[in-house]
Amino acid sequence: MRYLSSSLALLTWLTPAVLLAQAQPQAAATPSTTLVAVQVTHQPAPTTEVQAEELAPLTTPATAATQAATAEEVATPAATAEVAASQPEMVVLKGKVLNEESQPLVGATVYVKGAAIAASTNANGEYTIKVPAGINSLLFSYIGYADKELNASNYLPLNVYLEAAAARGKARVK
Repeated sequence: MRYLSSSLALLTWLTPAVLLAQAQPQAAATPSTTLVAVQVTHQPAPTTEVQAEELAPLTTPATAATQAATAEEVATPAATAEVAASQPEMVVLKGKVLNEESQPLVGATVYVKGAAIAASTNANGEYTIKVPAGINSLLFSYIGYADKELNASNYLPLNVYLEAAAARGKARVK
């Protein structure tokens, strides 16, 4: 019974600083989080000395720093714009990967050099890939064909013709 009453007293005696400390890491995880104000009322202090002694090591008093942290916080448009500016604008590049006879190469791979971005061609040899705005170095590859590296700029379709590795006098080894 004594344990139960101590536990209940602890649950009703949590300070706003403890609740705020639990809520803040979630708010900091994403820049677009909406902060919500929570009003917490204090319950009366423990009435017996035994309850006070049991709860003393489990609670910490609110300090000026934690009270200042409970002030209303609002995400500013400048902070949101700063986060958006740090992420590059993405554009979509489209095109086809074909062999020397203008036949589509199904399953050819398109890599963006210097980024972890790749795409594959469909049954018509067409690809669609999202890349950072500007000029990007794309690497086109297909088994049995020589790789080709080309620079591509925003929004311009890029059709690529790959040559068979044997036609160039090289055997491709992977």
